[in-house]
Amino acid sequence: MALSPAGAALLAEVGSLLETAAETRMGKAELLSLLRLLDECHLPAAEDRLAVQRYLLEHGPDKLSFSLTAADLSPTEHRPAPHTETATHS
Repeated sequence: MALSPAGAALLAEVGSLLETAAETRMGKAELLSLLRLLDECHLPAAEDRLAVQRYLLEHGPDKLSFSLTAADLSPTEHRPAPHTETATHS
């Protein structure tokens, strides 16, 4: 599967981010937050997003002190917002 030019640029940035995360011992929440920001800035096509997810799932275990799952890397529109508290109003 060929990446679009935007997808290839995003994959290069994700690779650099993965290296930085490993070197600085970045936490999982921080890495996922930065990945989502990259995703939002680049607005990649679905094929590009899948290639990035595959890259992270393949290369993350060798570099990170935590594991990443496909669910961790799913698009933000399918995930609850982080740090959301459920409020009950009476």
